[in-house]
Amino acid sequence: MASHASSSRLPRLSKKTLDHAVSTTLIGRPIYYFPELPSTNMYALNLCSRDPQDGTLVIANYQTHGRGRHHRAWRAPRGKALLFSLLLTPPPELRGPQLLTIVGAISVCEAMKQLYTVPVSIKWPNDVLIEGRKVCGILTELTTQRGMTSAVVVGIGINVNQKVSELPRVVGTPATSLLIEYGKKISRLELLSKILERFEHYYRLFRRDQRDQVINQWRRFSSTLGKQVRVQTHETTFIGTAADIETDGGLVVRKDNGFLVKIFSADVQEIKILP
Repeated sequence: MASHASSSRLPRLSKKTLDHAVSTTLIGRPIYYFPELPSTNMYALNLCSRDPQDGTLVIANYQTHGRGRHHRAWRAPRGKALLFSLLLTPPPELRGPQLLTIVGAISVCEAMKQLYTVPVSIKWPNDVLIEGRKVCGILTELTTQRGMTSAVVVGIGINVNQKVSELPRVVGTPATSLLIEYGKKISRLELLSKILERFEHYYRLFRRDQRDQVINQWRRFSSTLGKQVRVQTHETTFIGTAADIETDGGLVVRKDNGFLVKIFSADVQEIKILP
């Protein structure tokens, strides 16, 4: 059980408390902390033009213009969510955004499961769920130089200590928070430290191109595989069964006619079958 979870006075985010809490040697080094930012992803992307350092952490207590996929807004009250981005510079052949989204998702899942024993799962491509409710979203973006990807930014937003009234009302997957699911307030520092620890573990495997271990762990957490899904891309919409995920991060969907389709960017929604 989490050592700080039952504490009524949780440590605040600050440069000092972050320096003390983060124990990794690569992921989370150096640390850029801000009480408020428009977006941690935007700041990290701007850092890429200066001399990006692999593993850099950008974290804010509050975002005024947080973003999710497809330009959707990500809103959270001040001091209640965990909002951070990691700037990464893996070898050029490993800079696919989908693969690093997977590393982020399994790191979040493992941290929550180890600390709070909540039943977490991953909805492809970028959502972490607890009992079908969204607790975390991941936005991975690329920056390019001379037409080639030079760095990848993985942005992670987690609903930590929000009450029901403080969660956004969204269409589709309902939102939740760790406070709601676990029943106690959570130390954001403790959660961040564990996520960075797990991310560093999987990122080192990833950099050694041991992708099978990373993909297999994603399969274990997946709430998408084996389900009938509706896939909406920019070009078309179709229904099929989520069959597998490949080592490049693409989701393989078997259409009703038996054809296999691999997708990298799409909205994928499970089709609920009524009893």
